[in-house]
Amino acid sequence: MFECLRKPSVLVLILCQMLGISVATIIISSGGKIGLDLSGDPRWSTLPITAYVLGTFVMLFPASKLSGRYGRRFAFIIGSIIGIFGGLIFYLGIESRSLFWVCAGTLMIGFQRSFVEYYRFAVVELVSDSARAFGMSLVISGGVFAAFFGPNLARISHDFHGFDFLRHDFSATAVAIMLICLLQFSLFLLVYRHQAETVPTAKETQAEKERIDANIAQLQNQQSKGGLHSKAMGLELRHDYRYYILMAMMITAAGSAIMTFLMNAAPIAMQHEHGLSFDLAAQAVQWHVFAMYFPSFFTGFLLKKFQCLPLAFGGLVILALSAITGIIADTHLMFSISLILLGIGWNLCYFTGSYLLVQVTPKQQKANVQGINDTGVFALNFSGALLAGVAVSSWGWSNSAQFALGVIIIITVIAIARNIYLQPQKL
Repeated sequence: MFECLRKPSVLVLILCQMLGISVATIIISSGGKIGLDLSGDPRWSTLPITAYVLGTFVMLFPASKLSGRYGRRFAFIIGSIIGIFGGLIFYLGIESRSLFWVCAGTLMIGFQRSFVEYYRFAVVELVSDSARAFGMSLVISGGVFAAFFGPNLARISHDFHGFDFLRHDFSATAVAIMLICLLQFSLFLLVYRHQAETVPTAKETQAEKERIDANIAQLQNQQSKGGLHSKAMGLELRHDYRYYILMAMMITAAGSAIMTFLMNAAPIAMQHEHGLSFDLAAQAVQWHVFAMYFPSFFTGFLLKKFQCLPLAFGGLVILALSAITGIIADTHLMFSISLILLGIGWNLCYFTGSYLLVQVTPKQQKANVQGINDTGVFALNFSGALLAGVAVSSWGWSNSAQFALGVIIIITVIAIARNIYLQPQKL
C-alpha cells in the first residue's frame, strides 16, 4: 500500500477517479429530474442517464485501443478534453431547454467516463505484482469522495443562478462538470507519467506466459482439491486463461447490470411514487455511491484472506438482500438501506471480477480483453438504465425490485451450475 502512495502517478489516478465518479453521481442525481422537466413524461425521464451510459458503452473499446496504441497518458488526456466539450453541450442544452442537446452532452460525458473505467487497470502497471490488489482497491476507493462531493454539488448547484449565464436550474451543474474535467486534464498533462508500451522481447513474452501459466496452475490445483479436474472440464493449461477471462467478465457484468437498474429506478420511485423530495433522493444516491466504493479500502485485505470467487459469490448474496429490502421499501430510510446494500454487493463483484481479469490476461492481449470486458459490462448497464424508467412507470418500484431479485437468483444458480463458484484460489 505504501508503495502505491509514494508514486505521484498513482495519486493522480486516485484523485481523477474521485473526480470522474463525482461526475457520474452528478448525472445520476440530476439526470432523471432534468429528463422529466424537459420531456414532461416519466417514461423518458432517464434519457439523459441512458445517453450517459450509452456514451460510456460506445467509447469503451475505442478508449482501450487508444490506450494500447498511444499509451495511457495520451488516452486519459483525450478523455478529459472530450468531457470538457460534453459539459459545454450539456450546459447549452439546459439553457436552450432542449432534451436532445442535454442528451448529446451527457453522451459525450459518457465518452469521458469510458476512460475513467481504465484507471483501475492503469494502476496495476505502475506498481509491483505484490501491490496490485492494493493499488486497484485504492483507485476504486476514490469513489468514496465522489459519494459525498457529487450529490452535494448537484444539490447545491441545481438551483444556483448567481451569474447572468446561469438562467435555468442545473445550468451551474453543467458548468461544474466542465470544471471537473478541466482539472482532470491539467493533472494528466502536468503530473501523470506512464511509460509507453513497447513491443515485448521474446524473453518478456516467455516471462508473461510463465506468469499466466503459474496463476492458472494454482487455480487448477485448488479446483482439483475440490473435486473439479481440468481434464474433466476439457481444458488445457495454456488455453485455460480464456475460461477464467470469461468468468471474470461474468462476475463484473452481473453485479453491474443489477446495480445500474436499481440505482436508476430508485430515485425516480422515491420522488414520483412515494412523494419524497429531490434532496432526499440525492441523499439516498449519495449513501449508495459511498457504499459502492468505501469497501475498496478493505477489499485488498479481504482478497488475501478469502480470494476472488468466494468474495464474488458474497457480492451476489448482498445484491439479493438489496432487492429484498427494496421490495418493501416505502420510506427514505428503507430506500437508503436497499441502495447501501446494492453498493456493497456491486463493489465485491466489480473488484473481484476486475482483479481476476488482470491476473489471467496476457499483457499482449490486455487492450482487447479489457475493452471487450468493459464494453460487455456497459452493454448491460445501458439496458438496465433504459429499462429503469419504463419499469418504474409501468410496473411500479416493488415489482421492479422483484424482477431484479429474480434475475439475481437465476444468475447465481447458473453460476453454481457451471462451476463458477469454485474452491478458493490464490491469485
